[in-house]
Amino acid sequence: MNDVIQQKLKLVEKLSKKERVVINLILVDMKTKDIATHLYLKPNTISTMKKNAFDKLQVNSLLQLFEFMKFDVMNSTKSELVGINA
Repeated sequence: MNDVIQQKLKLVEKLSKKERVVINLILVDMKTKDIATHLYLKPNTISTMKKNAFDKLQVNSLLQLFEFMKFDVMNSTKSELVGINA
């Protein structure tokens, strides 16, 4: 595994399980209100989780989040990086 992926994995490990779920739902193009409905939470709670996750991943926008998720697909998988099964 290369250094970039290892650095990304270290950042992802900082996410709580709920933050990982929120990030995964964002990555499949769900909006805050839809995520809140899906998780039986308030939109403000989702917004806070999203902000905290962005801070931990050191991204400031959806574009940066998607850029963060780019990696060498020959050496890793999206589920490994995001921790879908965590």
